[in-house]
Amino acid sequence: PARVSARLAESEVDAAASAAGGVESNVEVRSGCNGRGLFFCGSGTLEGLVLRVPASGVLCVARSPSRRGHVARRLRASWRGAPLPPALEALAEEEGVRADVRLAAMLAWASNEPENGPLWAAYNGAAPSPEEHASALLLSDAELADFQDDAFAAEARARREAAEYDYDAHVAPLGVCDSREAFLYHLTNVQSRTFGQTVDGEEVGLVVPYADMMNHSLEPNCNFKLHASEGEAEPRFDIGTRGSKGGVPSGAEAFITYGDLGNRDLQLTYGFTVPGNPHGREDGLVGPVPLDRLRLGRLVGGAPDAEEGGRRAAAVRSLTADGEQANQVSDDGSEQQQAQAASAAVARCTRLLGSFPTDAAQDEAALARGEGSERLLSAVRYRLERKRVVAAALDLARRYQETFHEEAQRPAWASFGQFGAGGPAGAPGGFGGGSFGG
Repeated sequence: PARVSARLAESEVDAAASAAGGVESNVEVRSGCNGRGLFFCGSGTLEGLVLRVPASGVLCVARSPSRRGHVARRLRASWRGAPLPPALEALAEEEGVRADVRLAAMLAWASNEPENGPLWAAYNGAAPSPEEHASALLLSDAELADFQDDAFAAEARARREAAEYDYDAHVAPLGVCDSREAFLYHLTNVQSRTFGQTVDGEEVGLVVPYADMMNHSLEPNCNFKLHASEGEAEPRFDIGTRGSKGGVPSGAEAFITYGDLGNRDLQLTYGFTVPGNPHGREDGLVGPVPLDRLRLGRLVGGAPDAEEGGRRAAAVRSLTADGEQANQVSDDGSEQQQAQAASAAVARCTRLLGSFPTDAAQDEAALARGEGSERLLSAVRYRLERKRVVAAALDLARRYQETFHEEAQRPAWASFGQFGAGGPAGAPGGFGGGSFGG
């Protein structure tokens, strides 16, 4: 079954970590605005080590075991629980199987094997239940429709189909996971909770119980590191405070970053949306002639708060091009082309906002009522944030459009007066007329 134990109380999860040999912890499990997470405990402030888990208590695979694989093999050899089944060890070394699939098979075994110790016995009870997950692999077609995003739904279906194939082809024959649904649950936990690091030139993926309860923030206060280089006396996984002068206060949540990901990627893989996320972009708003990023960026200032500032940053990304195309805008995009591009961007934003089955006000009201499953509420948060980013893009496109009307109405001398080129005597601004005029 996907669940081997009931949802554990927070104190029970902490007790399991305390009972696991070698775990050093200055955090405890609590519930906050991001769900369950790890919070600094004790008195005063903390600076330095937050959490340490011996490497002998983690699951590890190499992304490309045939090229290197020695770090992952060394860590698996130090595993202090029940012996890893030979077929599972063989799968861990299988180059043709994705690393997350190999880890999910190992997690299904580790969290269901009593001899692996208290921390692994508590793993499924500490993790979110299948019903609490709102990431791609566990969503039904009806639930995907609630997100109001066809691209999101298509990617989620593709991921689920690939995962079901991997289960049938690689995991089911091992007998460590007795249903597709159970495997999808374990794979979801792997994809949303795995740490990645490069050690001695080898890229490895890790499942670290207890440590993997840390939540994501755009402003993290912690870093993680696997100490497992050749010759390391005590291989271990450490989490420490990050750039916190004077330490982090007791009671604050410990955060890491999952990377500079947009909300679509965060929702697909991790099951949540970040309000005001500056790293995303809305598809379909860039036309054949993108808006000039430098010129558009000058209109972004003055956001009332950080969330709105993040939405404006995402809106700029949505309206402009990347890479070589962005470099060509200033050269190839004439004033007339940019004015036409701004009008087209306004039209695209307006059409997209009008295409959603619900509007922002309806979504806000649904969240205020708080009715429905966690998956439904997660879908509403996701689609509402999309609408807010598109609305920010519409506002920027309109203001961008207005700059061309303003320039068209400006007197001809106004464009040159500041450089002393022929403005009428007494013209305002710069060096025109007056002492330096001709």
